[in-house]
Amino acid sequence: CNYYSRVDGAFFIKGTCNDKYESCVVERVDAGGTKRVGRVPANLTYKTNFCVDLKDRFWISHKDTLFCLADSTGSGKGIEKYFEKNVYISDIQCGRDNKVWVATKNNGVYCYQDKKCVVHFNTESGLLADNISSVYIDDSNNAWLCSENGLNLLRLGGSGKYDIRSFTKANLLPDNCVNSVCEKNGTLYIGTNNGLLGINTKDVINAKYPPIPVYISNISIRGRDTAVRSGYVVNYGNSISFGFSAISYSTEKAPTYFYSLEGADKEWSKTTSEKIQYDHLAPGDYRLLVYAEGWQGQGTSIAFTVLPPYWQKWWFILAEVLAGLIVLAGIFYAVVAYKHRKSDLLRKMIENDLKSLRAQINPHFIFNALNSIQDFIFSHQPRQANYFLSQFSRLIRVIVDNSAKEYISLEDEIKFLKLYLELEKLRIGETLSFQISCDEQIDAANIGIPSMIVQPIIENALVHGLPMANGEKKLLVHFVKSGQMLNCIITDNGIGRKRAHRYKKQNVSMGLSNITERLQLVCTRENTKIQPIVITDVDESALNTGTRVSIFIPLIQINS
Repeated sequence: CNYYSRVDGAFFIKGTCNDKYESCVVERVDAGGTKRVGRVPANLTYKTNFCVDLKDRFWISHKDTLFCLADSTGSGKGIEKYFEKNVYISDIQCGRDNKVWVATKNNGVYCYQDKKCVVHFNTESGLLADNISSVYIDDSNNAWLCSENGLNLLRLGGSGKYDIRSFTKANLLPDNCVNSVCEKNGTLYIGTNNGLLGINTKDVINAKYPPIPVYISNISIRGRDTAVRSGYVVNYGNSISFGFSAISYSTEKAPTYFYSLEGADKEWSKTTSEKIQYDHLAPGDYRLLVYAEGWQGQGTSIAFTVLPPYWQKWWFILAEVLAGLIVLAGIFYAVVAYKHRKSDLLRKMIENDLKSLRAQINPHFIFNALNSIQDFIFSHQPRQANYFLSQFSRLIRVIVDNSAKEYISLEDEIKFLKLYLELEKLRIGETLSFQISCDEQIDAANIGIPSMIVQPIIENALVHGLPMANGEKKLLVHFVKSGQMLNCIITDNGIGRKRAHRYKKQNVSMGLSNITERLQLVCTRENTKIQPIVITDVDESALNTGTRVSIFIPLIQINS
């Protein structure tokens, strides 16, 4: 399968087809897809180059034969043959004037118009070579012929005759072996074995010899090559050299160059070398100007700066002035570093104390919970005991997960407390009722709270305050925002602190002291001065006085 791009923008592809009527089809490709526009008879399937002229006739080549298919139906009618001798075809192109140009490997180029050969050029006519590898037709219907000996331009003059121009390494090209040519937006691109040349098309066509541009090809600083840029900075004492080149269009002899270094030279210098080197330049800004002889307006320039030596730089002088200040700054830094180390040590001590207290709380709670399970198992039915054990296993899993964290979300803490109180209600009975609530202005999912900080207070109420209360035993837990603190208010309708202390002198809970110490450490780390726990009686005149415990926790944002 191969393709052909026509000058009017049409694009064609040729491929094989295995049906019984044809073995090669040509399709036209556009934005809407592909459309079959012709068939090629089976005996022409494996031919090499092809093109479609502006009258939709197919031109197909095979070695030394050129076929023109006037009938695109594939019927085999209207096929015409050309050459039929030792002329091997390498390329076929159609111009905007509907002329078909046929490049050959050993006899130059042929031009067909209305299926007749109107022009033939070879070395005898003035071409650089008879072996033409490819042909390119530009928008002005000029033919560009590529060969291993250079590039030929066939330009149609006013008299109807073609003017032949030749371009080689001697007058335009970086190499004589030209592989392909194309034009885009007024620039002619020529692909050679020694690189790609881009040049203004009008300069090539109209001028006898195009202008000679000079290019900076190499820059070396201190003997090391560096990338070519628009400007450089060189340290004092380093050498800098510039390599440059220009294409000599009129002769193979190297051109003469003129150069001047602005900032150092007062006059222009002349050289045939393509390298200039400067050593030990004084500090300052410079610009090198280079052009080829006869083309002063087509030169090039490059700027660079030589830095002053370190003893002349402002930072060296300033360093001497500030030497004494640096010593004082070092002493100040040592004092500040000592205070920082002391502060870090205090922070680490606080964190270690918090970890130690969390480790004490978990065994204490689990011991009390296991006692409750034991009582429940011996006093209830097996099915109820099994349900209690499954709920307790969930509670243990939550405790294990939370105890490893310094902070958990308030949302997770509320879920844990509900699970714990549901278990306690199974143990105590329906006389126990509880309610846990949170103000709407609190974002429970993003507020952090120390793990296992509320449960010991609730456990203390269930163990010391509520068991001896008459009637319904109520427990309320409410979270509210108080300034920059989170206030957890735990209220029960138990017997009050005095009576509980009288009945339970031997079972003073360790949880309260642990929580108080943990909260004090957290407040110290967060630079908050407040009494973390406040305990009051609800109503001393009532039989069940009740107790209210307010826990103040610094507001800490998590998951934000």
